[in-house]
Amino acid sequence: MDKKPIAVVLKRENKIDLQAHRLKTEGDFDSAVSLYLKAIELDPYNEPARIELAEIYLRANMPDSTIDITKFILDYNPNSESALYFMAYAYYLKNDSQNTVYYANRAIQSNPKIPGPYKVAANSLIGIMDLYGAEQYLLELIKYDIADKETQELLISIYQAFGMDERNAALKLYTIFADHYKKIGEKEAYREYREVIEYLERMI
Repeated sequence: MDKKPIAVVLKRENKIDLQAHRLKTEGDFDSAVSLYLKAIELDPYNEPARIELAEIYLRANMPDSTIDITKFILDYNPNSESALYFMAYAYYLKNDSQNTVYYANRAIQSNPKIPGPYKVAANSLIGIMDLYGAEQYLLELIKYDIADKETQELLISIYQAFGMDERNAALKLYTIFADHYKKIGEKEAYREYREVIEYLERMI
């Protein structure tokens, strides 16, 4: 994030960053945007202000504004995880799968244990019916042990799109989880998934 010490951040003129963050937290986004823009005018390299502003623009479905405010960060900090992820998400909102995947991959290279870039890449590929590609991104979340309910639901929907019924899609997914937990030595998690698998296998 901001390479300046926290003490310097807190002493910025009129503590603009702190005021803007408070307004953002309170839901006064218009006022927060004005203050963040002022903070960036005073210090174009104010990365926290740019990141916070980009998040507001994303939530407001303003991908072009997000890209404009975030690209500057990548010019001097090309491995910024937040900037790369927000760029990927902005291009996802623009239905630009190529750039979505490009920035998602860069975010993953910067930090492979952050789930957001995998999900936005997967959803973008699902949008263009590249289900096999989407599956690979989601399986990486299982590999790094950061899969959540959304990951499971997306994989189930992909396997059903492959022609499996709900039971067999679940069997495939739970087998993947069981194999993962067996590989990393999580015996209790492995046992629980095996029990669910055996239950599903008994179903007619």
